[in-house]
Amino acid sequence: MLFVNDKGAFFPASGRAQASKYMSAYHQNHARLVYLITGLGEKKIRPSQIGRFLVTTDLDMSDIIDSFQDKVDTVIHSGHALSGGIHDKLNRFDRTIFQWSSGGYFSPDVTEDTTWLINKMDLWNHKAFNQYSEFSKVPEWLAKFGLSHMVSMTRSSVNSKSSVALYKDHGVTLSSIQDFWKGRQGYQQWPWVAAIDDLAVWTQSGEVKNNWKERNHNLANASLPYIKQTSNMILIMYKPRSDLKLMAQQDHTVTLYWPTFDETIEKGPWIMGRRGSSYIAVYRHCTAKIKGFYACSDQYGQTWAAIVGNQSTYGSFEAFMNEAVNAVVKEEWRWNSKRFTYDYYGAIKYNDELIEKTWH
Repeated sequence: MLFVNDKGAFFPASGRAQASKYMSAYHQNHARLVYLITGLGEKKIRPSQIGRFLVTTDLDMSDIIDSFQDKVDTVIHSGHALSGGIHDKLNRFDRTIFQWSSGGYFSPDVTEDTTWLINKMDLWNHKAFNQYSEFSKVPEWLAKFGLSHMVSMTRSSVNSKSSVALYKDHGVTLSSIQDFWKGRQGYQQWPWVAAIDDLAVWTQSGEVKNNWKERNHNLANASLPYIKQTSNMILIMYKPRSDLKLMAQQDHTVTLYWPTFDETIEKGPWIMGRRGSSYIAVYRHCTAKIKGFYACSDQYGQTWAAIVGNQSTYGSFEAFMNEAVNAVVKEEWRWNSKRFTYDYYGAIKYNDELIEKTWH
């Protein structure tokens, strides 16, 4: 309920998701749950899986129903350590499965458990593990050593211990996972998304496809961005780690998913959309298009930003646009004499609020 807006749309930043969950607001099973609890969204005229559950349970739903709020501005901290803690008393088999449930398949912290279980169950040819099949030929301790040198690919599969910023004001939501495995390979993580009534907006890195649904479902981002959000404003920076291009993903193009709004206006690098009385403005790293999508092919670093709002906070769409385009967005490469290399700097300043990042 925290992430559901007053149109009944549920578009959250997430540790595991797929594009289909964001390309339609009301055709998911969870949308039927939202409607049954809140009455928000499209009216459902046929039974659903979740509806059958609700009518046959004695679970008291009153606290859940009462939890809905149309305004939220908070940061949610969740998750647990991958190794140690709440699963200490489990046997090795159960502990490993528990670690996998957090995405910890080949993190160096749990590699020995993982290779032990895959060997025990003969899973190296399974599609989830065959890209690492070479490690089946080496001892468990050596596999840990090898995977520790592939951390740009292995550590970022873990989706626990996250801090999620959420801003919600009636029809708009903006949520993002703060500073989450930046520069490393992304899996099913959805690091940021904005909901504008019943439409979702986000960016993804990786090869551009003719159809968004043709993108890799398991590898949502070739590299994850650095993200910092303050209320309704967000800074999104991409800078893939150099070893990724040697070991894994070659294409780190960043693409903007931009649905069909009631109004779309472009002013320089800014693109702004209105859906009903809800608004969004996205600062693009470039204004190019690739295969019909707004996309930038810069492989070294990209800076994007976004601001959301609505009629109650800004008045007209024109007033919102006039404010948004006055936001100052910067990006530059700065020489670091101590490290004898360049750092990547990005920033957005808006209404006296500054978000900035120097990425070493």
